[in-house]
Amino acid sequence: MWGGGIVALHAQDVIFTNSGKVYEGKIVEITDNYIKYKKKENPDGPVYSLDKSMVTKIKYENNKEEIVNSASSAQNSNNTSDRQQMIFDSIVQRKKNIVGYDVAQFFYVSIGMAYERFFGKENIFSIRIPFSIGFNYIGNNQTTSTVRDNGSPEQNPQPNYYIYQNGKIGGAAIEFNYYPFGIKKFVYFVGPYFEYGIFAYRLSKRIRVYDPYNPYYPYSTYVNELNLRYDGQHLAGGVSNGFLLHFNKVLTLTGTFGLGLKKDETSISGERVVTQARFNFIFGLKF
Repeated sequence: MWGGGIVALHAQDVIFTNSGKVYEGKIVEITDNYIKYKKKENPDGPVYSLDKSMVTKIKYENNKEEIVNSASSAQNSNNTSDRQQMIFDSIVQRKKNIVGYDVAQFFYVSIGMAYERFFGKENIFSIRIPFSIGFNYIGNNQTTSTVRDNGSPEQNPQPNYYIYQNGKIGGAAIEFNYYPFGIKKFVYFVGPYFEYGIFAYRLSKRIRVYDPYNPYYPYSTYVNELNLRYDGQHLAGGVSNGFLLHFNKVLTLTGTFGLGLKKDETSISGERVVTQARFNFIFGLKF
């Protein structure tokens, strides 16, 4: 009798969790989300709560057991967000192509597209090919840049930093990108780029004309002859940095900022190599 009384006196409810921790005490309430209990060592003390998703089973003081969650389902419930992120990352990594529209070209009166292809098991390397067609020069010669030729073999003293964008006919680039942190929802990349394009420009040339009223210096008069259109070529290269954001499994946003050197070649000699800054904002579809 005394032995049975001692067992009854010390019998408690036992709560088992998916982390392996065990709580002994008296269960006072079970709700949809929580199990509320009092600790064994302080039965008259405060009520504590355990998240129900953390509990695998309860063994009551009468030795009856109740399965709350199986160990595997409780663990999965506790790691739902991690599992979903792993699934998301896995799907994103399996897709190796992005086709998108470059909204940054709108500011240069151009329309731009881009294609990116990923390589390797983890997609940490890619090649992106952005290309664009300009509309600023079409039927409006006043918007194209004017290059002045004073007949000197020396360098052009005033390079036009916007001659390519102002008169762009078309252009394309190739970018070699490296994603050092792998492919996830939001990632950083860096790599070199090379760019080529064709542009229209106007040439203002200073030429001598014959003056019949000046018998001593008949060719001392100069005029500026303005030709309406010439075509030049744009060459550039540098390093770009940027980010790739996955809105979901299909929609993406790529932002890049590149810094390098460029040369816009025209019909006159001595064009300078100058600093170039370029940026892109590409809304894309991944497949």
